[in-house]
Amino acid sequence: MEDNIENSQYKTAQYYGEKRGEYPLTEFLPGKDQKHGGRVGALLEKLAEQKKVVWDQKQEAYQLNENEQKLKWLDAGTGTAMTACLVRKEYGDLFFILSSDITDTGLNLANERNKSPFILSDLFKLPFKINSLDIVTAYDVLEHLRKPTKAIKECLRVIKSGGLLHIVVPNPDSWRKGRKDYTYSTDPSHIIPAIISTGYFRKALEGLECTNIEISTRGFPETKDYFKKHGRELFGPEKGNHIYVFATKP
Repeated sequence: MEDNIENSQYKTAQYYGEKRGEYPLTEFLPGKDQKHGGRVGALLEKLAEQKKVVWDQKQEAYQLNENEQKLKWLDAGTGTAMTACLVRKEYGDLFFILSSDITDTGLNLANERNKSPFILSDLFKLPFKINSLDIVTAYDVLEHLRKPTKAIKECLRVIKSGGLLHIVVPNPDSWRKGRKDYTYSTDPSHIIPAIISTGYFRKALEGLECTNIEISTRGFPETKDYFKKHGRELFGPEKGNHIYVFATKP
């Protein structure tokens, strides 16, 4: 089972208990003190771009969906289902969101705080039919896997043609590399040497014939303050603390 997240090493509190904004979008969204608010905001903006809708955070979310049916969204490797909790509360009229994870720890916590559907499931074998979902997100998951491409393929299998895949992972090549606060190497559940990188995602998604591939890195507010203080650029395009990946299934 080396391809799976090991239950004993997967510390949900470490990833879902942080209380800090991740990047500017969070100030416009509920949950602004949690990274999940910003990630949902980034996805909404990408969805609006895809559907050619001028998106304003103050607009009603239903404008992103021309159909009466809710968009089906799976948050894979969800941990304590914080993303689902936010989406159901603020955008429940637009999305029907499901959460899945291989651990039952997150499942138990989610059942107490969030009534959204939660499925105990292996990311390499999702219990969904081909072309059955509109959106799949995987936040802070692929850095734990020895075969991330296999997981990406499985996510794409269940996404409809034209559907959206959104991946976020910590960046092994972050500007923090070599520092004491470089968390990628200090987390025992991360695969080392790292498989994931901006280059890896470009190659993998192009090989899977995805379209609208967008890969970027982002940092935390303190990153900007640090470089401003030292008179340096914020960071290079590949040096942010997290890698953000968007891709459309062909």
